[in-house]
Amino acid sequence: MIAREEIGLNAVDRILDAVGRKHVPIDINIGELHAGLVSCLATYYAALERSSDKHTRDKIARLEKILVPAKRLQAQLHLLPEDDVGFPFREPEYFANDLENLVFALESKIDDLKFELRNGPDFDEALALHKDPKEYADRWKARSPFEWLAGYYLPQLFRKKIGLPLTFHRRAADNAPEGPLIRFIEAALVEFEITRQGKRYSREAIAKAVSDARTNRVRKLSTTLSTLGKRSKSVQTAQR
Repeated sequence: MIAREEIGLNAVDRILDAVGRKHVPIDINIGELHAGLVSCLATYYAALERSSDKHTRDKIARLEKILVPAKRLQAQLHLLPEDDVGFPFREPEYFANDLENLVFALESKIDDLKFELRNGPDFDEALALHKDPKEYADRWKARSPFEWLAGYYLPQLFRKKIGLPLTFHRRAADNAPEGPLIRFIEAALVEFEITRQGKRYSREAIAKAVSDARTNRVRKLSTTLSTLGKRSKSVQTAQR
């Protein structure tokens, strides 16, 4: 998946049109709303990356596939004749230095990624908040990235910038979820180009995400969001 990192100001206008201009404050700050939407989009991709360890494990596996032959080549360089004028690219001693730097960089990156697996990707932030790093990282696994975005982050932005309650009703004709909040989230997802298997998320999926976030319903984890929020004990500073 290619992450979309930005949306234009014209996208904000389309979102507000979907909400209904009569629901939008006259003095709304379009620039701040735009910045908030961009932040929500970035958070979605952060949640996507943190929702599983697979992405990090795959990175480690790819780097280790490069590291093994690099170290094997490094061990064989002494067999290269010093007077071999046909040596490609650079002189042997310079190539040895380049290879040494490559091996060092690969090993350092692999160590960092393994540290992330053990302690979570937000280690420094967790310590600053006096949270257990691994439990703090697990909060991303309590909901899917879509649920975080549609159920929590976009509604919070809606309440802050539009100023309406986080509620919706159902249409009498077809019982479908309806209201400014639902339309705001739905339009934002369209502008973000966030879909499920190439299809737009339904209003029912959006409404469920909103309701689940409101009642703090999460996936079954050893550490729930409410448990994490109630913990007040300080975490001892860990040394990498």
